[in-house]
Amino acid sequence: MKKRAFIGLSVLLVLSLLLSACGGSKQEQNDAGAAASDPSKPVELSVFAPQQAGIENMDVNKFSKYIEDKLGIKFNWSTVPDAGFSDKKLLLLASGDYPAVIMNAGISKADQIKYGQQGAFIPLNDLIDQYAPNIKKAMEDVSYLKQGMVAPDGKIYALPKLNECLHCTYGQRMWINTSWLEKLGLSMPTTTDEFYNVLKAFKEKDPNGNGKADEIPFTTSSDGVWGGGVDSFLLNAFIYDNTSDYLSVKDGQVIYSPAQPEWKEGLKYLRKLFEEGLMDKAVFTQNNDAVKQLANKPDAAVGTVGYALLSSAFSVDDSNPRHKDYDVVPPLKGPNGVQMTGYSIGAGDGSFVITNKATKEEQVAAIKLADYLWSEEGTVMTSWGFEGEGWKKADSGKLDYNGKPAKYEVVPKAPSANGETTLDNFWWQLGTMQMLNSIRESFAAPSDPLGNGAYEYRLWLAAKKYEPFAKPEVVYPADTFIDPADAMTVAQMQKSLTDYVKSSLAQFVTGNKDIDKDWDSYIAGFNGLGIHTCNQNQDGGHFMMVTTERIRYAAQVQPTERQLAVQEMEFYAFIHFTVNTFTDREWGDGKEDPAIFNPAELDAGQWVAAIKSAGMKGLILTCKHHDGFCLWPSRYTEHSVKNSPWKDGQGDVVREVSEACRREGIRFGIYLSPWDRHEPTYGDSPAYNEYFTHQLRELLTGYGDVFCVWFDGACGEGPNGKRQEYDWDAYYALIRELQPEAAISVCGPDIRWCGNEAGHCRESEWSVVPASLRDNEKIQAKSQQEDDPAFARSYRSEDEDLGSRAVIEHEQELVWYPAEVNTSIRPGWFYHASEDDKVKSLDELMNVYYGSVGGNATFLLNLPPDPRGLIHERDVQRLQELGDRIRGTFGTNLASGAAVEASVQAEGHQAEQVLDGQPDTYWAPPEGTEQASLTLDLQRETAFDHVVLQEYRYSQRVERFELEYLDGDTWKSAYTGTVIGHKRICRFPAVKSRYIRLQILESRWYPQISSIRLYLQP
Repeated sequence: MKKRAFIGLSVLLVLSLLLSACGGSKQEQNDAGAAASDPSKPVELSVFAPQQAGIENMDVNKFSKYIEDKLGIKFNWSTVPDAGFSDKKLLLLASGDYPAVIMNAGISKADQIKYGQQGAFIPLNDLIDQYAPNIKKAMEDVSYLKQGMVAPDGKIYALPKLNECLHCTYGQRMWINTSWLEKLGLSMPTTTDEFYNVLKAFKEKDPNGNGKADEIPFTTSSDGVWGGGVDSFLLNAFIYDNTSDYLSVKDGQVIYSPAQPEWKEGLKYLRKLFEEGLMDKAVFTQNNDAVKQLANKPDAAVGTVGYALLSSAFSVDDSNPRHKDYDVVPPLKGPNGVQMTGYSIGAGDGSFVITNKATKEEQVAAIKLADYLWSEEGTVMTSWGFEGEGWKKADSGKLDYNGKPAKYEVVPKAPSANGETTLDNFWWQLGTMQMLNSIRESFAAPSDPLGNGAYEYRLWLAAKKYEPFAKPEVVYPADTFIDPADAMTVAQMQKSLTDYVKSSLAQFVTGNKDIDKDWDSYIAGFNGLGIHTCNQNQDGGHFMMVTTERIRYAAQVQPTERQLAVQEMEFYAFIHFTVNTFTDREWGDGKEDPAIFNPAELDAGQWVAAIKSAGMKGLILTCKHHDGFCLWPSRYTEHSVKNSPWKDGQGDVVREVSEACRREGIRFGIYLSPWDRHEPTYGDSPAYNEYFTHQLRELLTGYGDVFCVWFDGACGEGPNGKRQEYDWDAYYALIRELQPEAAISVCGPDIRWCGNEAGHCRESEWSVVPASLRDNEKIQAKSQQEDDPAFARSYRSEDEDLGSRAVIEHEQELVWYPAEVNTSIRPGWFYHASEDDKVKSLDELMNVYYGSVGGNATFLLNLPPDPRGLIHERDVQRLQELGDRIRGTFGTNLASGAAVEASVQAEGHQAEQVLDGQPDTYWAPPEGTEQASLTLDLQRETAFDHVVLQEYRYSQRVERFELEYLDGDTWKSAYTGTVIGHKRICRFPAVKSRYIRLQILESRWYPQISSIRLYLQP
């Protein structure tokens, strides 16, 4: 009867929620927002939150008052005890009587979409963009954050509580009694066989020395304690097992681990442990309390315990020292060489929402509150309290977790004088925050990791032993948005699967089912559950992702602002200039005498004037090529301009070029070759990496803003005969620190090399591609390793398709990684007088321009100054011709003044927005409409031979399209194409018509077209 009543109440709650969400709430918000406000008074902010038993009441909480004073707000708290918060939240949402903000909301991805689309939760995108710099920056810097925050419709309806901790990332741990190991003369096990032998010794050799066979070699429980369960640690030596949804990635496909043959082999291992008494017989029936009683018996009885936290079994303080005998077992290597650890990272559920009851004032106040909590100060204070009370600035000489000077120290809580528990006066991480590993690890490391107050550090040390065995590439992303219409089905499916797997696991391990005889019926049982996506084959079942969800995911991948800035530059210059210019070589060997460098007529202004004449918007200077010669007076080498006769050693090419760019409004970028054939430390990886970062720092701090740092992957032997290992992560971190707006190109995460140096362009250049394309080792392997002129004229056709549905369908992670097409105006990259008559023709350059700028890539054109220090006259002339052709062709938009109609359009994204010239507006049909059309009425018969199409700058969705023109009463095809992206220039023989139609034939989720322009080449 109670169950029936609950179901009936749930239906009523859903109905009332729908009614309240569709009622007058928006009008109430508008009316409230229209009311005048007094800027001298604090903004009243109504908040619903749980009241934790261990902290001061939120109305008088010291941190609440601190925030009120800091942000000019006045909280109007509505709280309930933590245990009843979830139920009360659902009742409030169902009734429609909820406040402006809900904190610690615990809103699932599906509910974020549901309540967001119903209007109960307002989108936060614009508020974040205008008022939340900390959150905005985090969305750029934290790789997984956007995926976990941005719903499929592109809106952010909730903020997570970003709570990184290294030991949380690696939570599937095994703790072993090291005193027993020492007593028995055993080493820490490293393989499953060694682990078996250790457990066998624990069982048979009386390690606790009491003369009784009372030792339990391995115990855990299956009652949901973090990291518990017999499979949590051990099966990762056979196949990836996250113990929750059991999804993993293999050979580019999402698979269901419990349906694989490797899982079967892992079960046999667990069965062996159970059968031989090496595993606690009660592992499937006992709870955590039973494990604690066993672990804390007077005579030590537990050899290993499988939990994330040692504190799940033992007290971890000096009054109960047994815990000090235990350390973690690093991940074991299985019989087939598999050695992995559980890996969990993501943004999690929505923890902070602003509802449609918030006035405009409250919306702004609320997002500023959230943004403060995302600051380092806010995160530290909500986690540890006030300076001097819960934490302090670290004393000089204290080292943090990583052995660097510590930033903070924990101040232990002093016991109260009367022995009573004192309430904390901060928030215990209420609502939202940005707790990064870097913050946690900046605290002073305790001198004794096993002592009182050192438990967090001890867990961090434990996690460091697991970190090397993480394989994120096999981990299915946890932060996946699910359509609310599918959420119940998916939840039921997942519960059925999980219950079936756990039940079968227990039966196989205990011997109630025979692993060999009953395996086929076990696999068949998946289909018996109605899990139709679990398809059998001879190797096991493959649990495939739904293609629709994959395509939605691809459509939502967005660029960073630094990527957009480069894409929208479109066309920029490369300048190759060094000692090679004077030796008539393409590559120097590092043995050149700086005395040969003397460009007596060097004129950076002439370079800039030449590139401006071509319409280029940036310049990237080769500050150091592979020869190691520096065009600036570096403090770290003598192989530089300071030892050349040019300007008596007082010159600085980098400075002259950067200043010339700045005067003329041209953006300046740098190329710094990691390969250095001169530097003696090259090949001594740590020493050279330090040398290289010193030089990088000089360039990033001495020459103003830099729009791009361009790396290639060339890597050869150094003067010492050793091959260098580049510390890319350190290079990137330095760039992000010193020039956060600079894109890192080619061997970098922001701009992708097109794959050749011949100017070849793909027909379909996707900006959304598999994350694996950022793998520097792969880029390095394809990079030029020797002075080979043929390389510059070759390309790899097998890499033509990088982003189609066939490529991305089973990719775990997709990224925005746009392409750059680079080639030289001459056959070589450096100036050679013998090539004066081999400057590329205007048609050749225009073809590259159309393929790159007109094909969703950028165009990086190399211009080599001659030994005078000038761009050669023939190159200058060709650049002028190129600029004249581009300006002449694209000078007059023939669609200006046209009328436009769409076959269908979504509210707020009308057809006319493709003609308004605004990059942030676009036409779009309703969600899920993958085919649609736009028709332009030019008002009169007009001749045209170029159509320029652009998608909304934050997405790329069009897969195939056709342009048609009306000839009499017949629509005729003028052009068919595939991707559009930032820009697609469509060229065709001139036609004359009053009407042109864009047919979107295939797109991802739904298209977003920002601009249509028409031109006629003179």
